[in-house]
Amino acid sequence: AVVVDQPRFLDGARAYLARHDSCGDAVFDAGWNEKALGDAIAVTARMCFMQRLVEGHGFTQMPRDKARQNARKRVDLGYVDLYPEFADRSQDGK
Repeated sequence: AVVVDQPRFLDGARAYLARHDSCGDAVFDAGWNEKALGDAIAVTARMCFMQRLVEGHGFTQMPRDKARQNARKRVDLGYVDLYPEFADRSQDGK
């Protein structure tokens, strides 16, 4: 189990919020509404959460050149039958 020193953790959160208090005002001044800001926060938080979760399980990032090759392949071939082992077997009677 992970033990968190709550007062120290909360002090860190308070310090972060104190430094970033005007962030909301800046995006509102740029023309965003509350829903847009909330959506951006949710997407960013989800991405950070998933990245930490994946890294915590030991997965490593794919090299850029391999990712570029895979992206080009998807553009050229599409996503159909990307993983044949997951294909719907009801169509072939098995």
